[in-house]
Amino acid sequence: GKATAINRLEPETEAEKKSFLAVELKSQRRKALRKAAEHGGSKIVGQHAPHHPGFFDSKVMIKMLLTQARPLLEMPCLADPTCVLVDSTRASNSTIMQPQQRNMLNRVFGGFLMRRAYEIAFSTCYLFAGARPEFYQVARVDFLSPVDVGDLMRFDSAVLYTHTGQETGAPHVHVQVVASICRPESVQSSISNTFNFVFRVSSKPTVRKVLPANLDQAKRMVDRMTADLEDE
Repeated sequence: GKATAINRLEPETEAEKKSFLAVELKSQRRKALRKAAEHGGSKIVGQHAPHHPGFFDSKVMIKMLLTQARPLLEMPCLADPTCVLVDSTRASNSTIMQPQQRNMLNRVFGGFLMRRAYEIAFSTCYLFAGARPEFYQVARVDFLSPVDVGDLMRFDSAVLYTHTGQETGAPHVHVQVVASICRPESVQSSISNTFNFVFRVSSKPTVRKVLPANLDQAKRMVDRMTADLEDE
């Protein structure tokens, strides 16, 4: 039930060494960005920021997103038709974990949870974009608590934000899936995993911009924007 050390891989070829170094630098920068965000905000170079030119502080970005979302909340008939609230992109489903989905530790296999998360994320993006999306990357997966056979799992999916990919030139859709263990007997639930997927919609020139309806959603959006910089 605890983390254990594993043997490190030793790169041999020049290509492998280059790849290892790139990932190490990416990891270091991601940690630096996370640390900066914890101390009041992150400065992000303009060409990497999905929604904002120049650079921004996370608090400023959160305020800007909430300001842009106000017309959708208060005057939806007059709001920008190219924008949509996060809540309008939601999808969810529930399932009982079965014995055939368990691993050697008698817990539910993490790969199975990832597959279920991917399926609802793909469907969410498909319904949002109006065109069949192409998988682009797994941005981040967090395993917060183990899942047991017999647990009732709920998967909640939503589009967090969209932008145009620098390399592809196509719209990129960032979808987050939150997996929760529900216990109806005690009226409790706890998050077991969060999954972040990125899809590309090559068949369309643009997709709608997603905006937060509340402070929590705005913080999640900015957190993901900051974390995703290294993968774009």
